[in-house]
Amino acid sequence: MILEALNSSNRGLRTGEIHTHITKRGYELNYNTLRSYVTKMRDRGVIKKATTYSYYWLPA
Repeated sequence: MILEALNSSNRGLRTGEIHTHITKRGYELNYNTLRSYVTKMRDRGVIKKATTYSYYWLPA
């Protein structure tokens, strides 16, 4: 779900935009749970930030 949302965007998405995209698709996901998923995906190297100081996430 998270990767689908990121792949659909050209510039990347902020965490809140990812949450909005997922909830519009009909999934009930707590925002704080999503944040922990994003952190785990970052640590595994699945996603990365657009730049060092950016709030936007991109697929790695």
